[in-house]
Amino acid sequence: MRPAIFWLALKGSSEKANALIEKLNKRSQFELYKLASDPYELKDEIDNPEYKEVVEKMKEALMAKLQGLGDLGPIATEKSLLKISKKKSKNKNKTNKKK
Repeated sequence: MRPAIFWLALKGSSEKANALIEKLNKRSQFELYKLASDPYELKDEIDNPEYKEVVEKMKEALMAKLQGLGDLGPIATEKSLLKISKKKSKNKNKTNKKK
């Protein structure tokens, strides 16, 4: 399997790539499952009022951690990595042309 940063670059190249990109772009931002009773994660409890407080605390903790790591979110991070990869490739090509 290819590293995630290359899936956006492969958009339109195959049904498999398009399906993976669609899954990445269309998933819910947050999910919550009761793994003890739902080990296959079939029933998302994120909107269950019973877990509202827990969900808010978990969201705050997640966002704090991501911010501390400099993570902008999966799509923004992938696009940033793709730009870096393209830039490195261009620089490598320029270096090879000079030789």
